[in-house]
Parts: sequence; structure tokens; C-alpha cells
Amino acid sequence: MSLLPFPEKIDVRKFFSRHVNFNTNLPLSAFSRLSEFIRPGAEIDSSELKVELNYIVDEEGRFLISGRMNGLVDLTCQRCLQGVEHKLSTEFKVQILDELEEGGDRELAEDELDVALAQEGQLDLLGLLEDELILSLPLVAYHDELNCNEALVALKASAQNKPSPFAELETLKVQMREGRKQGTSEKK
Repeated sequence: MSLLPFPEKIDVRKFFSRHVNFNTNLPLSAFSRLSEFIRPGAEIDSSELKVELNYIVDEEGRFLISGRMNGLVDLTCQRCLQGVEHKLSTEFKVQILDELEEGGDRELAEDELDVALAQEGQLDLLGLLEDELILSLPLVAYHDELNCNEALVALKASAQNKPSPFAELETLKVQMREGRKQGTSEKK
């Protein structure tokens, strides 16, 4: 799938030498792995994410991608299993290292920043963005309202009206104590 003018893969050295910046909208359908987290039946063809990317070469000569992505996705509420709209918003800064390049800054880079590896100078930019989006998803998606699941609300209401099964045990316990007290008082 071609997303021209947005490149799916980039030649790291060429892109960073140009100091390119991108501000574009990408369709959700471009992210195949992200679609696994979207509610089944949701319209992903018409949904878009706003993507802003800055390609930076810092004073130490490191290749950095600084970015921001925003958009709305339709997830499945784990309480009611209906759709819940979630606002995706993520900012990231990633250092790009060439997989074949051997340098002493690799350990240093991994301590300071997230690292993405380019293979033979080519970076899977779309894959990097998709990874960042997946990491920004909530662990559990649900509506803000606690009563979104009507069956659960009805079950809780009926449970409040029922007497506790332990209440009967409590009355039995009280009766046994009273019986013991009466038995010991009769013996005296």
C-alpha cells in the first residue's frame, strides 16, 4: 500500500540530511497491526490520525525522530462489550541506529532514549509509528460511566436487595451463644 507522499520506509541518511518535517493525516487502515485492537465492525477506513514528525540530527551527530500523533479510535469496552471512543495522543522521541553499524554510543543511546534499528540504512517508518500507537493504547478500555453494562447494574441492584447468606449464620451463632448461656445458668 502506498501512502504517497508519506514514505513507508526511509533511507535514514538521506532523510536526516534534508531535515525533513512531516505534518500529515494517515488513515487507520494503513496500520494493519493496530487494527487488531480496534473494535470489530468499526469504521477504520474513514478514520485518520494526525501525524507530526521532525527529523533531527543533534549536536552529537545522532539521528533522532521526534513526533506526535493524535486521533480517535473505536475500542471495545471491557464492561459492556460495546464500542468506546478513545482519544489517542502520543509523543515520542526515538534515536535511529543502523543495525550493522558498530559504535560505542549504542549502550549510551539505549540508556537515554528509545532506540529504533534501521536495517542496511532503511527504517520501517510506518512500523515505528504503529509500535508507538500500540504502546499508547490503554491496557483496558472502558466507558467512564460505571453503569454502561445494564446487566451488571441489574445484578448489583438485585444483590443489594437480597439478604446476605451469612446473616442466617449470624442468627444461628447468636442462638447458640444464648443456648450455652442458658445451659450454664441452669447448672448453677
